[in-house]
Amino acid sequence: MTRISVQPLEEDRGILRETLNSLYSLFETTREILKEAGPDVGASHNSVGGIAIAVLKPWFETFYHKVAF
Repeated sequence: MTRISVQPLEEDRGILRETLNSLYSLFETTREILKEAGPDVGASHNSVGGIAIAVLKPWFETFYHKVAF
């Protein structure tokens, strides 16, 4: 993966907003794919939806707490 959101964000380098936008874009694309595929793809933890949630949720939890909205 080459997205900025999966690269280490050093204290004095990188732009947190850019990282969050990249991550949100990944989330939004995944969400659209799951929406088009229907509820069956998210029925279990081993499904496409379950895997997507397992992968994306930790990233959101990590970055969400670094930004004051």
